[in-house]
Amino acid sequence: LLNQIQDFIGESSDEFKIDIISSIRPLSKKHPQKYKEILTFLQYCLKNEGKYEFKSVIVSSLEQLMTEIPDSREQALFILAEFIEDCQYSSLHIQVMNLLAREANNIHNHTKFIRLINNRIHLENSDIRAAAITTLGKFALSKHNLIPDLKVIIEEALGDTDSEVRSRAIFYLDEINAIEE
Repeated sequence: LLNQIQDFIGESSDEFKIDIISSIRPLSKKHPQKYKEILTFLQYCLKNEGKYEFKSVIVSSLEQLMTEIPDSREQALFILAEFIEDCQYSSLHIQVMNLLAREANNIHNHTKFIRLINNRIHLENSDIRAAAITTLGKFALSKHNLIPDLKVIIEEALGDTDSEVRSRAIFYLDEINAIEE
């Protein structure tokens, strides 16, 4: 069914797309064993054109799926991390970064996430750069083996043009240094 919907969703209005995504939410509760297919569909939808509301509903659906089906967590988080590579909405960037920061302890393979988040530091506006520093800082605090690599990235932010980015870098470097002592 999802494959059939996928074939025509790109040509539909955002309002219709939102209705489809909203109707998929209960489907994941009813058939939790099908979470991989649902994740694939939501990932496809994220890659399609759409306005803020449509993208926001998908992000919320992915968050809900992670909560209801813990086995979907890592894959859903990676879908969201990939989404921020092409996301054109700052508030969704920040929402995803905050989610990644909250989930730092639950992520098993941080390396693939770090690359995507690090790109935000170099390519985005100051609000997103600040959120990226927070996310990387939380990764470092949750997985001490990542500290050497993440410390270098965070130290680079000390030279950022924005005071909030620099403040967050200072905060997380102080936290990291306290751990290293």
